[in-house]
Amino acid sequence: MPDSPPEAPAPPRRSVYFVVEYEWEPAAVEVVRRVYPRHRADTDRLGAAGQLWMIGTLSHSDVAVDVDTAENTRTAEDAHPPARAIAVFRDRLAAERFRVEDPLFTRHCATSSPVQRWSALEH
Repeated sequence: MPDSPPEAPAPPRRSVYFVVEYEWEPAAVEVVRRVYPRHRADTDRLGAAGQLWMIGTLSHSDVAVDVDTAENTRTAEDAHPPARAIAVFRDRLAAERFRVEDPLFTRHCATSSPVQRWSALEH
């Protein structure tokens, strides 16, 4: 019996997400760390509700920094702590509300880009 040809991979699926990029001044990192628990509670709530897909800091190195414990940890990033992050939402309204209601923005710790529509191919 001849070998059957390998199955072709499934075609990529197109998905639409909404991205918020935000940043803070490196000198403000201590203020950001103080506001972070409220920010984290809000993002956990949005994630549990299925509105937030992923969120995280963008850094200058390959060393990961866990913001939850960064104040107790000395890493190579201490010289250049993360000052930018992105949040990827499943709907535009949740992304817009994040920009208005999150403590990082209400406390004027961070500034954000307008919500950007991201049309992604998922393989």
